[in-house]
Amino acid sequence: MAGTSASKSKILSFFKYDVFLCFHGKDTREGFTSYLHDALRHSGIKAFMDVQLPKGRPLNDLIEMIPKSRFTVVVFSENFASSEWCLDELARIVECKDNMGLEVLPVFYKVEPSELTDQLKGRTVEYLAEHGKRHGEKVQRWRRALKVFGRLEGLPYKHGIESQLVEDIIGTIHEKLNWKNRVRRRASEALHYYGQWARS
Repeated sequence: MAGTSASKSKILSFFKYDVFLCFHGKDTREGFTSYLHDALRHSGIKAFMDVQLPKGRPLNDLIEMIPKSRFTVVVFSENFASSEWCLDELARIVECKDNMGLEVLPVFYKVEPSELTDQLKGRTVEYLAEHGKRHGEKVQRWRRALKVFGRLEGLPYKHGIESQLVEDIIGTIHEKLNWKNRVRRRASEALHYYGQWARS
């Protein structure tokens, strides 16, 4: 009995956050994403935003918040693919999704999902072409991650009242996480995979 309690405690303490927010800073940090972060907090959901990373800490510490979160919301905006850091985060999220069962939700904020999947037009293809001049093979990993998310069912936003989009995001998070039944299963998978990753 004591062993079972200890195991449950270990699983639940593995996660530091309920939600990890991935977004392009200049596009949405001072607007939509900050509003979303505040709304999540007020609804009782512990969300991680990059401003919470203590000054002086390496940026790699930011990426390691991804596997320690139960859920990830990715806000795709016009200039998302311009940021190598955003693309690195996205690739890590896909890795955790595939190996740990990380729940994800794409938000297409004034962009079309086809821009991510087709990569034939729009700012995304322009940015990827620029990255390709410097990074070569790494860009293929980023392209794959973008395509994965472009094919997922997400929440689109072109114009209108942003508060409704925020409400939809919060409702989707609660529905997908299904707090009572799925958190421990997801945590068990996460502990197993993260232990393997840390030793590699």
